[in-house]
Amino acid sequence: SRKVFLRARRDPKYSTFHVYIAAARIELYLNKEANLAKNIFELGMRQFPDCVGLALEFITFLWNMNDERYLRVVFNRVLDQLPKQRETRALWDKFVEFENLYGDLASVSEAEKRRSQAFDEIDMAMDMEMKVGLRLKLLAGDNSRRLILG
Repeated sequence: SRKVFLRARRDPKYSTFHVYIAAARIELYLNKEANLAKNIFELGMRQFPDCVGLALEFITFLWNMNDERYLRVVFNRVLDQLPKQRETRALWDKFVEFENLYGDLASVSEAEKRRSQAFDEIDMAMDMEMKVGLRLKLLAGDNSRRLILG
Protein backbone atom coordinates (compact mmCIF):
# COMPACT_ATOMS: atom_id res chain seq x y z
CA SER A 1 0.00 0.00 0.00
CA ARG A 2 2.93 2.36 0.64
CA LYS A 3 4.23 1.89 -2.90
CA VAL A 4 0.78 2.66 -4.29
CA PHE A 5 0.59 5.80 -2.14
CA LEU A 6 4.01 6.92 -3.35
CA ARG A 7 3.03 6.39 -6.99
CA ALA A 8 -0.30 8.17 -6.54
CA ARG A 9 1.41 11.13 -4.87
CA ARG A 10 3.80 11.54 -7.77
CA ASP A 11 1.15 11.31 -10.48
CA PRO A 12 -0.62 14.68 -10.84
CA LYS A 13 -3.60 12.95 -12.45
CA TYR A 14 -4.34 10.93 -9.31
CA SER A 15 -2.83 13.07 -6.57
CA THR A 16 -5.83 14.47 -4.71
CA PHE A 17 -6.42 14.93 -1.03
CA HIS A 18 -8.38 11.66 -1.05
CA VAL A 19 -5.12 9.76 -1.63
CA TYR A 20 -3.72 11.14 1.63
CA ILE A 21 -6.86 10.31 3.59
CA ALA A 22 -6.90 6.75 2.26
CA ALA A 23 -3.19 6.22 2.96
CA ALA A 24 -3.52 7.59 6.49
CA ARG A 25 -6.51 5.35 7.21
CA ILE A 26 -4.67 2.30 5.87
CA GLU A 27 -1.71 3.05 8.13
CA LEU A 28 -3.96 3.58 11.13
CA TYR A 29 -6.44 0.73 10.77
CA LEU A 30 -4.49 -1.96 8.93
CA ASN A 31 -0.88 -1.34 9.92
CA LYS A 32 -1.65 0.12 13.38
CA GLU A 33 0.77 2.99 12.73
CA ALA A 34 -0.84 6.08 14.24
CA ASN A 35 2.33 8.19 14.02
CA LEU A 36 2.75 7.37 10.34
CA ALA A 37 -0.91 8.22 9.73
CA LYS A 38 -0.36 11.56 11.47
CA ASN A 39 2.68 12.24 9.26
CA ILE A 40 0.67 11.43 6.14
CA PHE A 41 -2.05 13.87 7.19
CA GLU A 42 0.62 16.53 7.83
CA LEU A 43 2.07 15.90 4.38
CA GLY A 44 -1.38 16.18 2.85
CA MET A 45 -2.03 19.47 4.64
CA ARG A 46 1.22 20.87 3.20
CA GLN A 47 0.21 19.67 -0.27
CA PHE A 48 -3.43 20.86 -0.03
CA PRO A 49 -3.45 23.74 2.49
CA ASP A 50 -6.85 25.06 1.35
CA CYS A 51 -8.69 21.75 1.50
CA VAL A 52 -11.48 21.79 4.07
CA GLY A 53 -12.26 18.08 3.62
CA LEU A 54 -8.70 17.03 4.40
CA ALA A 55 -8.54 19.39 7.38
CA LEU A 56 -11.75 17.90 8.79
CA GLU A 57 -10.41 14.36 8.39
CA PHE A 58 -7.12 15.29 10.07
CA ILE A 59 -8.92 16.96 12.96
CA THR A 60 -11.24 13.98 13.39
CA PHE A 61 -8.20 11.69 13.40
CA LEU A 62 -6.47 13.75 16.13
CA TRP A 63 -9.71 13.96 18.11
CA ASN A 64 -10.03 10.18 18.05
CA MET A 65 -6.38 9.83 19.11
CA ASN A 66 -7.11 12.06 22.15
CA ASP A 67 -4.21 14.34 21.29
CA GLU A 68 -5.72 17.52 22.77
CA ARG A 69 -2.59 19.64 22.78
CA TYR A 70 -1.68 18.97 19.16
CA LEU A 71 -5.32 19.18 18.12
CA ARG A 72 -5.50 22.74 19.44
CA VAL A 73 -2.35 23.63 17.48
CA VAL A 74 -3.78 22.14 14.28
CA PHE A 75 -7.14 23.87 14.78
CA ASN A 76 -5.44 27.25 15.13
CA ARG A 77 -3.11 26.67 12.20
CA VAL A 78 -5.85 25.40 9.89
CA LEU A 79 -8.37 28.09 10.79
CA ASP A 80 -5.77 30.84 10.31
CA GLN A 81 -4.55 29.31 7.04
CA LEU A 82 -7.80 28.44 5.27
CA PRO A 83 -9.45 31.14 3.21
CA LYS A 84 -12.58 32.65 4.70
CA GLN A 85 -15.36 30.73 2.96
CA ARG A 86 -18.73 29.25 3.80
CA GLU A 87 -17.36 25.67 3.61
CA THR A 88 -15.27 26.23 6.75
CA ARG A 89 -18.41 26.35 8.91
CA ALA A 90 -18.02 22.69 9.98
CA LEU A 91 -14.43 23.35 11.05
CA TRP A 92 -15.41 26.37 13.11
CA ASP A 93 -18.25 24.45 14.74
CA LYS A 94 -15.90 21.57 15.56
CA PHE A 95 -13.40 24.03 17.06
CA VAL A 96 -16.05 25.59 19.31
CA GLU A 97 -17.21 22.10 20.32
CA PHE A 98 -13.61 21.15 21.14
CA GLU A 99 -13.12 24.23 23.30
CA ASN A 100 -16.44 23.57 25.07
CA LEU A 101 -15.27 20.07 25.95
CA TYR A 102 -11.60 20.66 26.76
CA GLY A 103 -11.07 24.39 27.23
CA ASP A 104 -11.73 26.84 29.99
CA LEU A 105 -14.29 29.63 29.92
CA ALA A 106 -11.86 32.11 28.35
CA SER A 107 -10.91 29.76 25.51
CA VAL A 108 -14.57 28.95 24.80
CA SER A 109 -15.39 32.64 24.67
CA GLU A 110 -12.41 33.31 22.39
CA ALA A 111 -13.37 30.45 20.05
CA GLU A 112 -16.94 31.73 19.72
CA LYS A 113 -15.68 35.25 19.12
CA ARG A 114 -13.26 34.07 16.40
CA ARG A 115 -16.01 32.05 14.69
CA SER A 116 -18.36 35.03 14.77
CA GLN A 117 -15.71 37.34 13.29
CA ALA A 118 -14.85 34.82 10.56
CA PHE A 119 -18.46 34.55 9.47
CA ASP A 120 -19.01 38.29 9.62
CA GLU A 121 -16.13 38.60 7.11
CA ILE A 122 -17.55 35.81 4.95
CA ASP A 123 -21.04 37.35 4.97
CA MET A 124 -19.66 40.78 4.03
CA ALA A 125 -17.66 39.28 1.15
CA MET A 126 -20.69 37.33 -0.08
CA ASP A 127 -22.90 40.43 0.14
CA MET A 128 -20.35 42.37 -1.91
CA GLU A 129 -20.19 39.62 -4.54
CA MET A 130 -23.98 39.51 -4.75
CA LYS A 131 -24.23 43.31 -5.11
CA VAL A 132 -21.60 43.36 -7.87
CA GLY A 133 -23.30 40.46 -9.64
CA LEU A 134 -26.69 42.14 -9.38
CA ARG A 135 -25.30 45.41 -10.76
CA LEU A 136 -23.72 43.55 -13.67
CA LYS A 137 -27.01 41.80 -14.41
CA LEU A 138 -28.89 45.11 -14.27
CA LEU A 139 -26.37 46.75 -16.57
CA ALA A 140 -26.55 43.83 -18.97
CA GLY A 141 -30.34 43.98 -18.81
CA ASP A 142 -30.37 47.72 -19.53
CA ASN A 143 -28.03 47.26 -22.50
CA SER A 144 -30.12 44.46 -23.96
CA ARG A 145 -33.26 46.58 -23.66
CA ARG A 146 -31.52 49.45 -25.40
CA LEU A 147 -30.48 47.19 -28.21
CA ILE A 148 -34.00 45.88 -28.67
CA LEU A 149 -35.69 49.26 -28.35
CA GLY A 150 -32.93 51.27 -30.02
